[in-house]
Amino acid sequence: EIELDLCVTCETNLGDEVRSVGGLPQMGNWDPSKGIPLSTSPDKYPVWSAKVKLSVSDIPCEFKFVKVLPDGSVVWEGCDNRKLIHRSGGPAFLQTPLFGVLCPDAVARTVVIRLEAPSTPTSQAGSPASSAPS
Repeated sequence: EIELDLCVTCETNLGDEVRSVGGLPQMGNWDPSKGIPLSTSPDKYPVWSAKVKLSVSDIPCEFKFVKVLPDGSVVWEGCDNRKLIHRSGGPAFLQTPLFGVLCPDAVARTVVIRLEAPSTPTSQAGSPASSAPS
């Protein structure tokens, strides 16, 4: 299982919600009412974020950000789907995109995750510890 910080820069009005929806059960299977709610704070606004736990088998997947207005109506991003992919040994990055804006560069509109093997704990002397991580 991996934990990912999803972030988006999104201007909203008081009472609006920002969610991430996509083709996974954890992302609501494209149903905004079941999507992942993002949160913000006065010192971080207009950046909204949420921590998401996904299984490696869930990747690749596609998703979008949506705004859910106080009356329940939904504003979908007017761009192509975003992609969450894994590349072994590739760069690990998560940019903070703008709501509804995809960069023309396909790599810049894709969230790439690099999965690394857990590091082996070391003793104080610098040699490998006797117990491996579980």
